[in-house]
Amino acid sequence: MAAVRRVVLDVLKPHDPPVVEFTERIADVDGVDGATCSLIELDQEVQNVKVTVEGDDLEFSAVDRAVADLGGSVHS
Repeated sequence: MAAVRRVVLDVLKPHDPPVVEFTERIADVDGVDGATCSLIELDQEVQNVKVTVEGDDLEFSAVDRAVADLGGSVHS
């Protein structure tokens, strides 16, 4: 089976942690070589962000857990 190398996620996250810290924490997940995060929509309580995660052999469940641990949720 081929390895997953890039995943693009639609994430709903609280304002805290800030986007830069959120991205750094996602990038620290084992198997992740890099991550980018773009703010899509902002309201009073949450931020909708697009997160792109790259690595040679990504484990989606680990990335999903990290997002949840930071107070976010993966929408797609």
